[in-house]
Formats: sequence, C-alpha cells, structure tokens
Amino acid sequence: MDASDVCLNLFGSPTVGSADTSLALPFERRTQLVVLLALRRQWVPRAEVASMLWPEQETRLAFANLRKTIFRMQSLPWAAAIESQGATLRLEVATDVALFESALREQRVEEALAAYRGDLLAGFDDGESEACTRWVAFEGDRLRAAWRGAALAQLADAGLEPAPAIALSARLFEADPLDEAALCHHMSALARDGQAGAARGVYRQLAERLSADLGLAPGSELRALHVALSGAPRPVGATGVASPPTAVDDGFVGRSIELQRIADLLARDECRLL
Repeated sequence: MDASDVCLNLFGSPTVGSADTSLALPFERRTQLVVLLALRRQWVPRAEVASMLWPEQETRLAFANLRKTIFRMQSLPWAAAIESQGATLRLEVATDVALFESALREQRVEEALAAYRGDLLAGFDDGESEACTRWVAFEGDRLRAAWRGAALAQLADAGLEPAPAIALSARLFEADPLDEAALCHHMSALARDGQAGAARGVYRQLAERLSADLGLAPGSELRALHVALSGAPRPVGATGVASPPTAVDDGFVGRSIELQRIADLLARDECRLL
C-alpha cells in the first residue's frame, strides 16, 4: 500500500484504505502528524507542527521529536511520501474530507453526503495540546455545518422520496437532538411515508425533553407541523389551499436552546442588556 493508491478516511474513527484493504489508524504521534498534514493539504512550518504535537516541551526537544517521528514514518509506506522544503512539510494524500469538499464545490451533493460518515477524527484527540484540540474542533464544526447545509438543501428537494428523506433527517437529528429544522423534515418525511403516528411520537419526545430539562416548548414551526399532523385544520392561504408548515433554517448550528433562551430574556422588561 503506497500513497498513490490510498485514501485517509478522517470522518468518524480514522482509517486508511485502498481498493482491497482498510486499517484503523492507531493513535500515536506519527499518525497524528500524517492526519495534520493530510488535512492542511499545503506546506506547513515545522515549528507549527512541533508546537502542536509537543506543546509541553521546549523548542529544541520538540524539533528533535519531530525529526524522530518523520524517520519512523518510513515504516508506513503509504505515509513515507512526506515532503520537506526548507522549514516546511507537506503530505499529499487522498482523504474523504477533500472528496467531501470538492463534491460540495461541484454541487455533487449526494456524493458529498455519502462521504461524510461522522464527526471529524472521532476519538482521535488526547487533549494534551490545546492548540491541536482547538484546531480540530474548529475544522470539525466547519465541516459539520457544511454537511448540515447540504443535507437541509437535499431535504428541501420536493422530489426526494420519503425513505431517503427519513434516513437523512434522522442522521441530522441524531447529530443534534435539538435541531428543529431537521426534526421538521423528519416529521414531514415520516408523514409522507404514512407514519404520521411516528412523526407525532418524535415530536412528543422532543417536547418532553425540552420541558423536563429546560422548561421550554418547541418552536412555532414544529408546533404548527404537529397540529397539522394531528388532524387539525391548517391555515388557509390566499389561494384557498391549506398551506403546509415549513421548516425554517435560521443558519445557526446546534444553538436551538440558546436562541430560545435569548428570546425569553429579551422579552422580559427587566432585561436592559444581554
């Protein structure tokens, strides 16, 4: 297995694979170095790499460890293609993250959604480097937001069949159990599949969780959808046709509760500054 025919799968638990082999990446310094360079996809200063991987050590020792780690990478044929140019390093290898981002740029949404298998580098951070932890968290949030946006756009396609819509919206809701836009799509897809009872059930579960944990109620769009699925008449538009409720995406990711708290505080007369 060499670098020309492998792909690093960095969504979910990291693995390295080729056409006929897939291996879990062990959590060690040389694979951390591989992952860092593979994600950056550009020349990275040695000083930056050394400080991220050995933050507790003085510069001289951190650079020595980096040299040893690069040498040890020779035992990983697929990772031995690391390049050095002056005081910088680079590793060009295919990754599912690069595939995901290129598919989004080229509007190959289904391919992008298939490439996203879960949060970036799940379980691949020991928390010993604050800089590394922050960077991985930032990249993970950025990629998750891109995936959520693509998924919501796919779910908004009226031609999407109920079964894939149910599966995709369930993934969104599993990633963020307070994502009301995802739950709206999930309930609508269940209803279209003849599972209105199941749709009302997931609504009740969310309502109970919000009430018990935070003393809050679901948003207006979710409540309207629940009423519609319960058999109550929907609001009638100018055409005389009942208007279906729509899921509103406010652009915030994983902040449903915070937004409702802010709205509640702003509604209080004694709240002069928030």
